Amino acid sequence: MHRQNQITGQRIVPVAYGADNDGSRDRQIFEFLRTREQSERIDFWTFAKYTWNTTSTSQSQSSSDLTAPFTHTNIPIFLSENSSNFSSLPPQPTQSPTPPPPHPLNPTKTLLTSPTTSHFSGGCPYEFNLGSNDYGLIRLLPTNPI
Repeated sequence: MHRQNQITGQRIVPVAYGADNDGSRDRQIFEFLRTREQSERIDFWTFAKYTWNTTSTSQSQSSSDLTAPFTHTNIPIFLSENSSNFSSLPPQPTQSPTPPPPHPLNPTKTLLTSPTTSHFSGGCPYEFNLGSNDYGLIRLLPTNPI
């Protein structure tokens, strides 16, 4: 694509690969695609790692678990489908009286602070609004008729 752009002057469309980066196969694919010649390598890497925020016990460990494979990368990295579990919030009056156990960390805070921000270029939340599964970035207030 890069070479074609040089010849024809056409706009470059970024090329990426997305994967659940928990397996060694995905790590091998990442290394292969990022270490090619500049005209052959991917422009960015997007991955989902659903277990990273469930196994760590501190924010720094969580950040390290997430960024360690990408410390020497030469392309932008994006985390897709990161999630926040707000089951530790007090239940709404209409909810069941016993909420599920709290999530040990705040993954959103981990993603938006150093050192994670020095390794990643961005990410996408799994759910924006808090849903019945207790995942989301915000809890919507109940609507009251006027």
